[in-house]
Amino acid sequence: MNWLDSNFTGSLVGAVISGVIAIWVMKRQMRADELKQEKLQRDNFYKSSTIISIYADKASKAVKSIPEQMIVSHQGRGVPQWKENHEEAISFIKMVYEDMISYKKMLDQIKDESIYADIFETYLNIKLLIDDSLYYTDRFLHHNASTVSPLEVVVEKLEKELGAFQTFVETKLESQKSK
Repeated sequence: MNWLDSNFTGSLVGAVISGVIAIWVMKRQMRADELKQEKLQRDNFYKSSTIISIYADKASKAVKSIPEQMIVSHQGRGVPQWKENHEEAISFIKMVYEDMISYKKMLDQIKDESIYADIFETYLNIKLLIDDSLYYTDRFLHHNASTVSPLEVVVEKLEKELGAFQTFVETKLESQKSK
């Protein structure tokens, strides 16, 4: 019977040790997976935020250049002496409008999952403001609408949202570097 007890005790101790080691290995693997997922999320955010910053900034600069040309075009409508100015302004606005469409397409390709929830609303606002600027520019070009003042408001809001986005990105990247 003594022999049976020693085998049983040895087996029990061995099983407990194996179980503890298995749990320890599993917890280490889970933590390694979490760290890997966090790094992947940070990397994806960095890539997406870089693209957003570049193309939203380009769109912002493009939108900013339109109101002045709208005024020139609007003043030149129907005035024979200013016909050339009007046509040049319209050509410029059309060119910028097409550029803005390509910037918007680039922003639309970004996967929403790569944007942190803390800044997601700002990201959406940037996209919506670019949509608004495209809308007002289209109204001006194709419907002879005078849309300078709404577009100027869009410019201000877009610059504000873009500034908030870039500040968040810089802060987030700095905090991650210090970790």
